[in-house]
Formats: sequence, structure tokens, C-alpha cells
Amino acid sequence: MVHALEEIHRILRPSGTLIEIHPIHGAWIEVRTDDVVLFVQPDPGFDSDDELRPTETAIRNILERGVFTLDAERGFDFLAYASSAPELRDFFALVGAYDQSPDSPTITRLRNELYGRAQQVLDRSETDASIVYREQARMSRLIPS
Repeated sequence: MVHALEEIHRILRPSGTLIEIHPIHGAWIEVRTDDVVLFVQPDPGFDSDDELRPTETAIRNILERGVFTLDAERGFDFLAYASSAPELRDFFALVGAYDQSPDSPTITRLRNELYGRAQQVLDRSETDASIVYREQARMSRLIPS
């Protein structure tokens, strides 16, 4: 990733800005109404250490080397709402269609169980609930040095 950031720096106009967005913590599946969380469990397929450490390391590297200067940053929650577990799974199948690496059988089983539990809570809910994928992320504005 350091090489990609260096290449962006090379082709970015001197007055340009890089907006960098990446997850900073794990992901959760929730069933919720507007103001009440009825169910929440972590996504068993999201390994925050393996997936997040390289990005944080690369950004720290280019900042320490003065390739970019951090102009601003803020955290936010990325939320994907669906009316059912199958709808949420279909969304991620479409979004992740480029990823050809299959999940392990264990991760597939754990995710299926998680989505099943979430759907059961959703089905039993007497309110207008949704199933929500929640991922905490960081957005940074980087200025070429």
C-alpha cells in the first residue's frame, strides 16, 4: 500500500488532495429500530488485526516520511441497512464480487449462523426493524508535502 500512496503522490497535482478512507475496527451485524438495538454480534469474517494493520502502517509510514501531510481526519460509522438477512448478503455479494478469495468453511458456517440469528430476531420484532451492517472507519485528508 505504501507504493500505491507514493504513486498517488507522484501523479497528484501539487494543489491536490487525497481523501483516504479505511476501516479502523471490526464490523458488527445489528438488528435495530431507529433508536433501539435488538441484537448485535461481531462479523466473524472480519479479522481487524490482519485487515487493518497494513493500512495503518502504510499511512503512518508516508506521514512520517513527509510524503503527505495530514490536514484533517475524522471517524465515522459506515452503515448498510437491509430489510432481511438475505438482502444484506445479496448486497455484500454484489459489492464484494471482485474478491475471488473464498471464505474458509468455518467462517462461512459462523456467518450463516450469525445471519440466521439476526433474521430470527428481525422476524420476532414487533416494530419496523432493520438488519444493519456497521463498520467503524476513518477518513483522512492528505496534502502532498
